[in-house]
Amino acid sequence: MHYISKIATTHQLFHINSNAKLETMENNIAERFKVLIKELGKSNHSFALSIAKNSTTISNIVDGKSKPGYELLETIFQVYPQVSRDWLLMGEGTIFRSSENVVRSGEYLQEYLQKLESNFERLNRQIEVKDQQIAQKDKQIDRLMDLLGKPECVTEETGLVIIEHPSTGKYFRVEALGTSA
Repeated sequence: MHYISKIATTHQLFHINSNAKLETMENNIAERFKVLIKELGKSNHSFALSIAKNSTTISNIVDGKSKPGYELLETIFQVYPQVSRDWLLMGEGTIFRSSENVVRSGEYLQEYLQKLESNFERLNRQIEVKDQQIAQKDKQIDRLMDLLGKPECVTEETGLVIIEHPSTGKYFRVEALGTSA
């Protein structure tokens, strides 16, 4: 009987220990959130504002009532690139990434910004070329409109425009806009 009692006690201890381990595993992310917020020098509310989330969401995570979703975690890593993904997600390593990794992240952002600026400059040059082409076309249209403005050049019955070349004196027949042959 003493032996059975010992087995039951061992089983109960194992059950309690496995529950405690399970509970600790589930709350680790909550504990890491608490530590992160404290290390950033923020309150739950100010941390929530800094990542554009509801303070209730952060409080529920810190209290262990819910777990952070992918979108929330990605937002944290974007707003706070110095936070170690390994630490926040799995509890491995240190809370903040080494300055070398943060520098690499900063370099990536700098390269991305340079690419955006380069594309912006290229697009601006293309717009300037297009603006020049449009200005030239506007001048051509104005010249043609001056020629079309002469009543003897247009025959409305046929939809044709007859234009006299200024230097040669020859006449050209051109289909008027908006008509079909």
